[in-house]
Amino acid sequence: VISPNGSIHPELRSVFTMLSFALPNHEQMMKRVDFVRISIEGKKGKTASTALTPDLHELISTNLLGLTSTEAENCLSRCTVKHGGFTPDMIQTIKDEKAAIIKKSEVLTYIPEDSQVGQNEIGGFDQYLSWLDRRKQAYTRKARELNIDCPKGVVLLGLPGTGKSMVGKATCALLGLPGYILDVGALFGSMVGESEQRTRDALAQIDAQQGCVLLIDEADKALGNAHSSTGDSGVTRRVFGTILTWLAENKSRTFCIMTLNRTEGLLPASPRAGRFDAI
Repeated sequence: VISPNGSIHPELRSVFTMLSFALPNHEQMMKRVDFVRISIEGKKGKTASTALTPDLHELISTNLLGLTSTEAENCLSRCTVKHGGFTPDMIQTIKDEKAAIIKKSEVLTYIPEDSQVGQNEIGGFDQYLSWLDRRKQAYTRKARELNIDCPKGVVLLGLPGTGKSMVGKATCALLGLPGYILDVGALFGSMVGESEQRTRDALAQIDAQQGCVLLIDEADKALGNAHSSTGDSGVTRRVFGTILTWLAENKSRTFCIMTLNRTEGLLPASPRAGRFDAI
């Protein structure tokens, strides 16, 4: 029995064994790209338009991370038809297709590149930019070979209107990583267990990227007093706890940015070291 969620009737639970399938990793995604390439070559014969260089193969596979195998194959098929084969121009098309697919989740929103400002357009964040400039070296290939840990993330705390969200989006371009906004409000569903499942699915999709920026905007409004919430049978507490645990334990090279206007209502442990590198 294959299902997109883990909801099993209580009378059947004792006779079922649950197996969770993770989204494809980089090696598996490279095989998906090869599968599409071989399919094209089998129909048309190998031509210059379908030739795939190792560098382009690596780049395409990296940009497809976070999709299922079927979604990746469909995305590649549309790209090769549009561009007449494997070309560098298809990277932007993959990003657009990926944004459209992720938008269906309702929880994650892709941050388009045209909404990200450049470093020369940011004022008053000199300390943050210099801090980020040092940390971004951890995302290089050399750093991976040396097993250097990637930064966990940062908390941007300040008055409304000081550019926290803008800087959060700009961080994607500064680190050279795709960016996503987590809509905490969209995590909550009406069915029992739906909110927790949506949270786990969204975090699994972020983990599968193997390197991205996650922006939790206005976290004090979304998660404020979540630890003491009692009117919803503890759903808010469980969702909040799942996010906090993931922040502390994730190993997926995700750089998390949490923006806050105030700290009242948040647990003191929320922005602690181990979940975030700096405030």
